[in-house]
This record gives sequence, structure tokens and C-alpha cells, in this order.
Amino acid sequence: MGRGDSRVMTQGPSEGRESAPPSQYWKKSPVTTFSLLAEGARCSGHKKFIQTKDFQRWWKDSFWIRCDVTVVKDIRVETTAAQAQDLPPPDLGRNLGELLESQFGADVEFMDGDEVFMAHRIVLAARSSVFKAELYGQMKEKYRMTCIQIDDMDPRVFKAMLHFIYTDSFPDVHKDDKIAMAQHLLVAADRYNLERLKFISVNVLRSFIDPTTVLATLALAEQHGCSRLKEECFKFLKSRQNLTAVMESDDFEHLMRSSPSLFKELLAKCSSHSLHIHDPVQSSQTIKSAPFAS
Repeated sequence: MGRGDSRVMTQGPSEGRESAPPSQYWKKSPVTTFSLLAEGARCSGHKKFIQTKDFQRWWKDSFWIRCDVTVVKDIRVETTAAQAQDLPPPDLGRNLGELLESQFGADVEFMDGDEVFMAHRIVLAARSSVFKAELYGQMKEKYRMTCIQIDDMDPRVFKAMLHFIYTDSFPDVHKDDKIAMAQHLLVAADRYNLERLKFISVNVLRSFIDPTTVLATLALAEQHGCSRLKEECFKFLKSRQNLTAVMESDDFEHLMRSSPSLFKELLAKCSSHSLHIHDPVQSSQTIKSAPFAS
């Protein structure tokens, strides 16, 4: 929005004029809202600024045209701020979370251990391409009338994953369980192609890297293609003090035996340290994720 002043000013009187022109001739325009939209204005001014006879009589030699434009900001900003105060916060996640808790309209059943979870096929399919293939793809007949069995996943993790699918938020867990939950949800997110949950889980694990967690986190990052998390672990282990502390743990022996290629990559990253490490021996032992607090 803006208002303009249009002025015509003379440079000096011409010889032989009947009367001297005024020093300036001006008119002020009202506040105008400029916009490319249909309801807005694209120009502003005066269709009849000065009469032709006066212009020809007063300014035969030369003249200046000066336009002063004042931009008015506060009116539109105040209107927008008032409208924003009336807008309630988004509540889709809360509404869907309540739908999950109430089981209203649920049409699919999952069995994980001894626990049964009810959910909505269309919500799961919208959030996960894996669930979409299972529930609406070529496998849909297999799951149409039966309870779907979930294997190799703690019921608490499956419940937390459902919570995320419906609310798009990381579950609220006790701080003692946060690392374990993030580790297990990273695996679940990779299994069901939940990229946002995977990203959030990675960020949680990055904030808890220490000598007691780094090797389990490194192994998970390697198994599930989390290059950013893997580099964070290597960065932590490049410290001689951190690496020395980790070498005293059982997880270090397990890494040597279960993941020789990852172990060699670790050695290459920490090649500046003169540390004596035995050659790894192949074994079926693996580094396990942190357990949940009892």
C-alpha cells in the first residue's frame, strides 16, 4: 500500500509571460493498495492533474515532474497478525492418535507376542509402502481375514511405531529407555520404509553417542545404511581416549568377530593411533541393541 504526491515545478520564468507561474503545482493521492490480483490496483495517480491551458501558459520553456511515494506497511501487517492469533494450532496428529487409541473403525489386527493391536488399513497404507503392499497389493488376500503376525519385534516397539504412524511424533518414553527405543525404532523404520521415523531415530542416537553405545550404534548404522550416523561414530572413535575406553568392552571383541569389514574400516579411520589389536576371528556373535529398562 502507498500514497503518492505528484508535483510539477518550474525552473524559472520565461520572458514575455503575462504572469509568473506558481513555484509548484501539486496534488496528493489517497492510500492505494497495489496488487496483481483482480481486487488490487496496478497504478495510482490523477486522471486530471492540471488543465492544458494553464500548463501551456505557465511552462512553455521547461519543467520538472516530481513524484513522492510513501509506503504504508502497518495496516496489512496488523490485519494479518490479528488473523494469525485466531488460527488454532494443527491437531491432525492428535486426532489420529485418538483414533488409534479408541480403535474406532479399526479393520486390521496385529499379533505381536501375546499382545494384539488394532489399526486402520488405509492409515497404515498411506504412511508405509510396505504396509500398502501387504494390505492392498498382491498379498492382500492373505491378510484380509486373518490376524497379521509380527515377528522379531518387541511389542513395545511395534506399539511405538504405530504411535508414530498416526501422530508423526517420536514416542514419549523414559530417558532410560530412549536409546534402546531409538535403536529398535531405527530397525523397524527400515523394515517398514518409514523414512521420517528413521531420520528421527538417527538424530536421537547421534545425541547419545558415548563409549557404552558407540559400537552398537555403529553396527546399526552399517546394517541399515545410515551413513551420517556411521560417520558420527567414526568421528567419536578417532579420539584416542574414546577408542581406548571402547576397546575394553565386550562389544569391541564382538565387532572384531562379527563384522570384519566394518572393523577394518574402523582401523583405517583410526590409523593415527598406535594401538595393538588382535586379528579378528570369525564368529556368529553379534552386537545387540541396548535392552529396555525393566
